[in-house]
Amino acid sequence: MAADHLTVGELAERTGLTVRTLHHYDQIGLLRPAARTPAGYRLYGPAEVRKLQHVASLRRLGLSLDDIARCLENDDPPLPVVLDAHLDHLDEEILTAMEQRDRLRRIRKRLDDTDVDVDEWLVTIHETLTFERFYTSEQLETLAERADDMGLGRLAEVQAQWIEIFDQLGEAVDAELPPTHPRVVALARQARGLISEFTGDDPGIERSLQAMYESEGARPLTDRGIHMRPDVWEFLGTAMEAERIRATPTDD
Repeated sequence: MAADHLTVGELAERTGLTVRTLHHYDQIGLLRPAARTPAGYRLYGPAEVRKLQHVASLRRLGLSLDDIARCLENDDPPLPVVLDAHLDHLDEEILTAMEQRDRLRRIRKRLDDTDVDVDEWLVTIHETLTFERFYTSEQLETLAERADDMGLGRLAEVQAQWIEIFDQLGEAVDAELPPTHPRVVALARQARGLISEFTGDDPGIERSLQAMYESEGARPLTDRGIHMRPDVWEFLGTAMEAERIRATPTDD
């Protein structure tokens, strides 16, 4: 046996895979051994170990064994590209773990300062899961940094402004004003400004925000203590869309 070759048992022990898994990979043609001993035992060399890394990274990225087989057959994507994608995936997981750690630290500190009631726990859980479903790790990091830059004072002002906007929109709905009424247009512009302040005019964050509200409706705002009637929420969407169309340049 060549010095740089491993038996199936040695390869399993060094990689953490099971012998049964390596046998299965051989049976389906995903990872054939380089050779066999006179007694018929599988042997794997450097090329097979490299290929196994290719398989492992693609598996970590969520591909099925059938998809991996097709990728390996065409060397598409090649191993360097797969490793770059794997690294990016790990970076995202690390950021997510760090964000979760920071949240837990904040909650832990609050437990020292005051009691947290059940309703607040539930809101925090829902908010955390909602944001993690719709925003990438990088976007959550950006939003956290923006919140730190704004400070608690400005965040409180923004919340008060949203409450005032929805109160005035409620009055507009009750008065049966159209979405194009100057008073409503001014409120839509104010809402657009607050959204821009939140997103930093980042197109990716804006798309994530839109996807969240299309899926969750007004619930993310309600979780923050900003309540509005369903008809007012719908009216704001109509007014903002009318303002967007009005402000979009058209070709003469």
